[in-house]
Amino acid sequence: MVAGAGIASIAAPAAAKPAPVIKTKRAHSWAPQPAIPLLARDILLPWPSRELSPNGRGVWFAVADAVDKARKDAFFAARAAGWNMVPPDTLVRFEVFGYRRTKHRQDDDNLLASCKAYRDGIADALHIDDNRFRASCVVMEQLGHGVVVRLTVIEQEAS
Repeated sequence: MVAGAGIASIAAPAAAKPAPVIKTKRAHSWAPQPAIPLLARDILLPWPSRELSPNGRGVWFAVADAVDKARKDAFFAARAAGWNMVPPDTLVRFEVFGYRRTKHRQDDDNLLASCKAYRDGIADALHIDDNRFRASCVVMEQLGHGVVVRLTVIEQEAS
């Protein structure tokens, strides 16, 4: 009998290859982005799609797809942040802070209008009508890559 004949040899696993770096034509899509300051009650959402701009003239099905995606993104981000329900007679401050990708100027009123689908998705997550929101919008000077939404309960109206 040969010593060690009954023991199966265990081969060392092959070293894993590093994932290839995929570079695109646009440098900002793979370059590291500056950190956006967040508070505990904030959610970070992507910059609204160009189809959501009130100045855009997109075809209806592209606009509908963009609205649906933005609304779902906001709904699930709000639920993940722990935003569940507020009483229906509550006023809520809805603050939008936009962090631009480039130094290209952006209107704050267009940003707020582009975030309407986000507002609807968050209202769905909170189980309230979006007319309970009191909105404000600021386009920040600091560069980043997204929109920060902050909600604060203002008051409850007397019935």
